[in-house]
Amino acid sequence: MTINIEILNGKPLQEQSPVFQAWFNENCMPNITFGNGIDSGQTCSEFDEFNRPKVWLLDKVRVVAEYYTQNENYNFNQFVIYGNI
Repeated sequence: MTINIEILNGKPLQEQSPVFQAWFNENCMPNITFGNGIDSGQTCSEFDEFNRPKVWLLDKVRVVAEYYTQNENYNFNQFVIYGNI
């Protein structure tokens, strides 16, 4: 059985449909860590200019972290979602 879930590309997780959010929480969140591979496990595929986890590629979904600050602080704001399922 295939389930098609529409993704609003470039929109934050909280603006996605409730169906997508439920799917994301079940299928993607367990695979997202903010580890750097040294102190804790790394699951991201890219870091930003401050060496914070930035991009995760998960099951046809590209997840991009946005932070409140433009410095090395880990003040996470939200996930922005790209892809199609």
